[in-house]
Amino acid sequence: MGASLFFTLSLLTYHEYVKRRKALFLSANVVLGLCAMFTKEQGVTVFAVCMVYELVVHSSRGPTTMLRVLLGISHRKLPKTAEVSLITKTKTLSCLQRHAKCTNALVATQTQRDEAA
Repeated sequence: MGASLFFTLSLLTYHEYVKRRKALFLSANVVLGLCAMFTKEQGVTVFAVCMVYELVVHSSRGPTTMLRVLLGISHRKLPKTAEVSLITKTKTLSCLQRHAKCTNALVATQTQRDEAA
């Protein structure tokens, strides 16, 4: 119970430090993190969680870019949805244009046969 309380309070004080940038909140974060660590061994993970929070949420690149970097996914390999949509529309349009040409040719041939008969 005590470790989870210290862990949560440490995260909350780190969040306040990020918002206000006052050393008091950072000091409280460290003290509460140490209390969580001394209460239970898993309390040391609060500092890792704070680092990940800083990287993902408050990065200048944005959270999705940082998650892609952390997971090793290049943004150049993944097409954007707008690009995929445009490619799909272009392929569909060219297919419809070819179909229309074939249909017009068939109609013209049929019309010529009807006129000849």
